[in-house]
Amino acid sequence: GFVVSINARFYSKIINWKESSNEKEIRIRVSSPQFHTNQDYSILFHNQKVELKSLKENQRENPYTEKTIIHCISLAREIIGDDKVKQILGEGLWITIVGDNGFYSQKETLEEKGLPLNSSSLASLPPQSPFSTSSLSSMKKTGLGSSAALVTSLSAALLSFFNLVQLPNSEDPSFSSLQRDGNVEKVKSLHFVHNVAQFCHCLAQGKIGSGFDISSAVFGSQRYVRFSPSIIQPLLSQENPSPNQVLQIVKSDWDSQSEPITLPPHFRLLLGDVSKGSNTPNMVSKVLQWKSTHHEADLLIRRLSVANDEVGYFFQNIQKISEDEDSQVFLHSLKKCAKTTADKWTDATVRIMKLIY
Repeated sequence: GFVVSINARFYSKIINWKESSNEKEIRIRVSSPQFHTNQDYSILFHNQKVELKSLKENQRENPYTEKTIIHCISLAREIIGDDKVKQILGEGLWITIVGDNGFYSQKETLEEKGLPLNSSSLASLPPQSPFSTSSLSSMKKTGLGSSAALVTSLSAALLSFFNLVQLPNSEDPSFSSLQRDGNVEKVKSLHFVHNVAQFCHCLAQGKIGSGFDISSAVFGSQRYVRFSPSIIQPLLSQENPSPNQVLQIVKSDWDSQSEPITLPPHFRLLLGDVSKGSNTPNMVSKVLQWKSTHHEADLLIRRLSVANDEVGYFFQNIQKISEDEDSQVFLHSLKKCAKTTADKWTDATVRIMKLIY
């Protein structure tokens, strides 16, 4: 697939919770300031299992945060040992998670503020704007893979908190530059975060998805080839896989592929907010049901795959043209396209198309 990432992010902050109020228990609080909620747990250690016990009556379950916390701590126990994990946990953890505005429809917020529904109004909102509701189920999302971004952010934060990975910071170059410069430790850490997040996300969803949303959250824009489902299927087919089984799989080399790409200069990706979310697993099941009853489905999917490859091919070649001696042809063609309708683009770009071919 051809994956273009955007600048919307999830952020996870972890500190030791020194006011957990019970010396006999190690507690974890997951705070969502945007939804005005705190979810409190005690953490129980069994021989081959970590358990989160809710401390509030009728506390809403969140499999994405809960599965990620459980398995990241389980992996930490397996790698650095029980005593070290408990030493790092201390009395408990306070985890704060926020997501950028782009993950949620802002239509109602703009209307409440009396602002026009346009990009300028969106840009005027404070980052990670709070919402009037505390119910995530009633929140209208924009379909940018918020659950995958959340799991990736939380996985990276927890693995880093236990000193299991060395993550790039804001001053580091892109992933492709880290690869090119031979920064083995950070590249290896990102692959580990990717594998752990893929596993936790599949576990939370109850199925093995395509994984492109996790991959884009870790590696950015890319041409993506998914991993073989058989890699983690053994873990999902067991009710409680051992931490060692999980570790052996997530630290192995997966067969997924991610080739970094960028949009050519002066290209912009525009997204429309339809103010209505969707449930990805339900939508996928409907597509699979349609596929099983329509003989033309396989042909259509193959055509879509070819079209995706062509988009990536053209973008790569346009990028090259913009960088070489024919850049003036590139800019001239873009200006022509910007001033006319799509049905006339062929005439406007004859010269650049000849260069591509």
